[in-house]
Amino acid sequence: MLAVRLSQPFRQFAEWQASGGVVLLLAAAIAMGIANSSWHHGVEAFWETPLSLGFGDARFSLTLREWISDGLMAIFF
Repeated sequence: MLAVRLSQPFRQFAEWQASGGVVLLLAAAIAMGIANSSWHHGVEAFWETPLSLGFGDARFSLTLREWISDGLMAIFF
């Protein structure tokens, strides 16, 4: 019963048609705030973290930024 009561506001927000736009606007505002703060260097270091995929002796390594821009965006679009 407690889980239902706690999840009710989230469910109502998800059913609201403008909820996707609100979340996108909020994420953009947070990203702009972080980009213009002292946390900028830490976030940049996170995006430059190498991520490797290997099979046996073969290894394919890109940064997180490259995986997203080259891989996931190509699949999405």
